[in-house]
Amino acid sequence: MERDRYNKYYIEFHKKRINHLIAFLIKQVKSGSKIGIIGYSIFDPIIRNKLSACVIYNILPSREFKLQDGDRSGKVLFYDITERKSSEITYEFDCIIFTEVLEHLFSDDSLVINNVTRLLKKNGLLFFSVPNVSALGKLMSLIKGWNPYMKKSEIIEGSFGGFGHLREYSFNEVKNLLTGNFKILTLEGWNDYPNIYNGVAKLLPKIYAETIFAFCQKL
Repeated sequence: MERDRYNKYYIEFHKKRINHLIAFLIKQVKSGSKIGIIGYSIFDPIIRNKLSACVIYNILPSREFKLQDGDRSGKVLFYDITERKSSEITYEFDCIIFTEVLEHLFSDDSLVINNVTRLLKKNGLLFFSVPNVSALGKLMSLIKGWNPYMKKSEIIEGSFGGFGHLREYSFNEVKNLLTGNFKILTLEGWNDYPNIYNGVAKLLPKIYAETIFAFCQKL
């Protein structure tokens, strides 16, 4: 029952962001593409339905994710992106969806991105997002004297695999992290969560957005 309540809350809180992502995917992904979704989400069946002309795998990115419950009705691949890999390992995906996962992984970010790069074929596409450390709502919480970031207990407990938010990111960090392995085609801020500051945030520079989204092509 508790899990059902959490799932209902999660769906309501994230559905606008997922719809935004799906709309972006539909415009960019070609029919018949081999797609890897890193991690698990309640919304994976919806993505598979909307991109039904594609071959879609869920990629379990760490041992913590492997142990968690999730929708395993589709194709599943275990590929630990938190460990160093042999350069010969490759899976030749056309597209990788790596959204709202990096902040949950207890591993060096550069190592993770290098491993994600190996999953893609040359010129393959990456759809990437992380929470923005300087989101307007978080800044306003700090001004009020509140801590907007997760408690240690929430980080340790985690959900849907991995840990809670171990870290959040800035636009400069994301740009530096992806440059070298990818050509960044789009780098933008999304404000898709139910938040009293959304209306204002949309009028401000992207550095105040809730989510950092990048659409990239492998070099």
